[in-house]
Amino acid sequence: FFAWAAMADAGAPAAAADGRRPPMACIVIGMAGSGKTTLMQRLSVHFHEASRPFYAVNLDPAVLSLPYEPNIDVRDTVDYKRVMRQYNLGPNGG
Repeated sequence: FFAWAAMADAGAPAAAADGRRPPMACIVIGMAGSGKTTLMQRLSVHFHEASRPFYAVNLDPAVLSLPYEPNIDVRDTVDYKRVMRQYNLGPNGG
């Protein structure tokens, strides 16, 4: 996170006339167990404590619980067990 933040700040566009910067996006992907959820939880805490806007999107329909509250959660619309049955998928295909 620190390397990403330092790189993002170094290359951030100049502030607009009203002092606001355009929003940044960070997409977190990785293998199972690589720390994606932990990173998202820590980013959520960091931005919340800094009173900076932060929007999290969960795109993993099979995750059982999250230590942060996503603004958009694919689990609200996708029933991964039904998709697995419908397409005869194993646990990693769901």
